[in-house]
Order: sequence, then C-alpha cells, then structure tokens
Amino acid sequence: RTNELTKNERKNEGTNEGRIIRTYIRMTERTNVRTNERTNKRTNVRTYVRTTYVRSFVLSVVRFTLLFVRSFFNSLFCSFFRSVVCPYARTYLRTFVRSFDRSFVRTYVRMNVLHPNERTNEGKNERMYLRAKKGKYEPSNQPNNQPTKERTNERTIERMNKR
Repeated sequence: RTNELTKNERKNEGTNEGRIIRTYIRMTERTNVRTNERTNKRTNVRTYVRTTYVRSFVLSVVRFTLLFVRSFFNSLFCSFFRSVVCPYARTYLRTFVRSFDRSFVRTYVRMNVLHPNERTNEGKNERMYLRAKKGKYEPSNQPNNQPTKERTNERTIERMNKR
C-alpha cells in the first residue's frame, strides 16, 4: 500500500470505514527514523509492509498439517476417537454454547436492551437478539408501586391535623 489515501478513503476519513482502513494500514506499517543531513532533524518515515505473502505461507502450512493429522487419525485412532473423545467433545461444546447464550443475554439485559423478565426463557434468545438489533425494544409500561401524589398529600394533611 502507498502512503496516499485514495479518494474514497479521504472521503471516509471521519467515518468508521475510514478509521477501519487506517487501523489496517497501521497494523501493517513499520516506521523508520530518517535524519536529514542538512538540518539534522529526525523524521518518521512510514514504510508499508505487505503481510499477504507471510499469511498465505502460514495458511498453506496449516492446511498441510491438518491434512497430515487427519490421515494419521483416520488410520490409527479412528475407532478410539469415535468411541471416547467425540461424545465428550460434543457434551462440552453443548454446555459451552449454552453458557455463551446465557452470558450473551445477560449482557444485553445489563445494557437495558431486553426486559429482565425475558432473561430466563432461553428459547427466546434469538428473537430477543434480533429485536435488540433492530432497536424495536420498548420498556414495558408497568405501573410503579409508588403511592400516587394525591394519597401522599392526604397523608401529610392528616399528620398535620394530628399535630
């Protein structure tokens, strides 16, 4: 990537998109300090490093190892793996997903997006999440348990009369 922002990026500089683009650039840049011989001033020069080559290499290595491991497992431990490891993994995953679901709903309740009464019904989670996403949640119009103003006024009047 070059130093100059493209026209689109300049347009989006204030918005989120521009920010994302800039952070991506920042991730892949290195700063070199260069000194100017005439003025003896130091300036930071940004040099952009392409990370795609490294990434593709790593991916290919991972792919190769995965293939190797899969064939190895298939040949040696297939029956053992199926009978012992798989059920455990399945139950663990299930519990993990459930706990994640619960914590997710809890955070949404904390953010006052969902009504706290809906916390316990796990079946509603998806619907609740979608509603929260759309921003269609309205707080329930439950009457407050505080006494109305008229009643408090009556009480204060009674108290005054007793005195």
